[in-house]
Amino acid sequence: MNKEELEKKVEELEKRASEIEKAEIEKREAKEKEEKRKDNFYKENMKMDNEEKRNIISKAFVEKRDAEGLKLSDTGVDFYGSMVEKFRIEKTLTGKVAYLRGSYTGFKVPLIKSRPAVQASQTEGDTALAKDSQMAIGNKTVTPELFYSILPITYQTEKFSQITDAEITDAFAEAFGESIEIAMQSRNAGSSYAISGVLSADSSVVDAANRIEAKASASLTWADLYALAGKAKGKIGSWTIVVPSESMGELLSAEGDGSSFMKEEYSRTGAIRGVPVVEIAVDPVYTEGATLATLIDLTKNYRLAVAADDVILRTVYDKNSLNKYLQGAMGLGGAVILPSEVYQIKAKA
Repeated sequence: MNKEELEKKVEELEKRASEIEKAEIEKREAKEKEEKRKDNFYKENMKMDNEEKRNIISKAFVEKRDAEGLKLSDTGVDFYGSMVEKFRIEKTLTGKVAYLRGSYTGFKVPLIKSRPAVQASQTEGDTALAKDSQMAIGNKTVTPELFYSILPITYQTEKFSQITDAEITDAFAEAFGESIEIAMQSRNAGSSYAISGVLSADSSVVDAANRIEAKASASLTWADLYALAGKAKGKIGSWTIVVPSESMGELLSAEGDGSSFMKEEYSRTGAIRGVPVVEIAVDPVYTEGATLATLIDLTKNYRLAVAADDVILRTVYDKNSLNKYLQGAMGLGGAVILPSEVYQIKAKA
């Protein structure tokens, strides 16, 4: 390599070294700039109080909800947990049952019959053991259907009031909870109803053989409830008698019927023969065959199915007013698992 080529090579190396040094300087400056930006953002963010932060987050959620719909869980609110907790505190029947999460296609719920028979003793080495004909495992397919709730919000409320996520959660939990409670207290059941009512005489709720006729015509007596409570004796589980509140009021106000000891127990403990009674806000019906009271283990023998963990919210506007509406949708279903483990008193003609 001659002198001219050597000088050219050195010049190229020096140029390359200069480019590398320049790139390193730019990289270092970019890093310092990013660190400074983060530091400034942190300092500015620390100046914001919690209310300002909530307002910014809330605004972002409202924009997303208005544009494409929003799950309440996106707001950081555990709607499912909040809803169930609210039911357990406030609702009479809904708060006693177990909840399942699944899909809209329906899901099977297995349950072992609550009173298996006791097997006879067997000889050692026996190869022909008899099966337990009394033990049963029921499989019930519970298929949720879509329930809707609409929360109207006026222009004044939106502009001049602070509506929190917790308040929205409570509003929808109350709405859906009331729907479930009303359905469970009803006399409706069968393929036309997503949630079965415990006062229904439908075969999906109770076996016909388990419907006991009342002792007196067109009325419910203490003797009926005493006999009904007896069906729970010797059974494992948390049994409950469900009866219209008006019927219990009539029984408690009656005099000279020889039931003072039952009135005393009920007034003191809310139970009959140790079995808790739940009074529901449904009018009694005394036409022949109508259900007057139901004995059921709600904890083990009734399931509420929730198709999603959340309520889907979306905003709907009314072009003819300043109001807007939050639409909530939730998949719900409810059913008795084993009708053979439900007992009822039916009205006598």
